[in-house]
Amino acid sequence: MSPLVRARRASAAPIPISARARGVLAAALAALLLLALGTASAQARLVMFSAPSHNIGCAIDNGFARCDVARHTWKAPAKPTSCRLDWGNGMAVGRRGRGAFVCAGDTTLNPRGAVLPYGRSRSVGSFTCSSRRSGMTCRNGANGHGFTVSRTVARAF
Repeated sequence: MSPLVRARRASAAPIPISARARGVLAAALAALLLLALGTASAQARLVMFSAPSHNIGCAIDNGFARCDVARHTWKAPAKPTSCRLDWGNGMAVGRRGRGAFVCAGDTTLNPRGAVLPYGRSRSVGSFTCSSRRSGMTCRNGANGHGFTVSRTVARAF
């Protein structure tokens, strides 16, 4: 191949990629990065599940626990001006601090997801969520903070 042909190919305009393709590529790169970082990072796994009623959907990993509630009668506090997404449909707790209402553009609700039966718990790292008929409670065992959500209750501690 002549140097001129090589130069023309190198300077060609980039191929447009759809937003979906960029998302798939980003997820693949993130997965490769986790594999490259070794076992400490590979232990960071996301676990998603629903209450048997499918009204509560949760996600936990070694850095947070979050649950969203599809149908509820409780009212979230006023939406903060810093939140430009959906507000108050669930609660989360991180490594530090109390549980809090969620500002998010996604959801942890998944009607076809795994079910955490009443009376059972799931843990990842220091985070544990327990399913009860009265609702879902998630707690950071390292500091005791967390939250409880149900159709009628949203309480941080």
